[in-house]
Amino acid sequence: MEKIIVHGGNRLQGSVHIEGAKNAVLPILAASILAERDEMVLTNVPILSDVYTMNNVLKFLNLDVDFDEARNTVRLNAAKKLSTSTV
Repeated sequence: MEKIIVHGGNRLQGSVHIEGAKNAVLPILAASILAERDEMVLTNVPILSDVYTMNNVLKFLNLDVDFDEARNTVRLNAAKKLSTSTV
């Protein structure tokens, strides 16, 4: 078995920004349809094409969706009646 030997004694310091996970945010966005009142704010949302696509689907269903890319937040409001129209 191989070993990793670390010499030093210096403590690690600092911080690391962890990106949001697409596999976590997409189901949460889908579940936002169930919120009938108030606004929902999701933070640490990754800027990915899948997120844009889901946001467009939610807008089509008549949800208010605002994606702030600078802050990586999505504001959602599902208070209006869902759209059931077909294209």
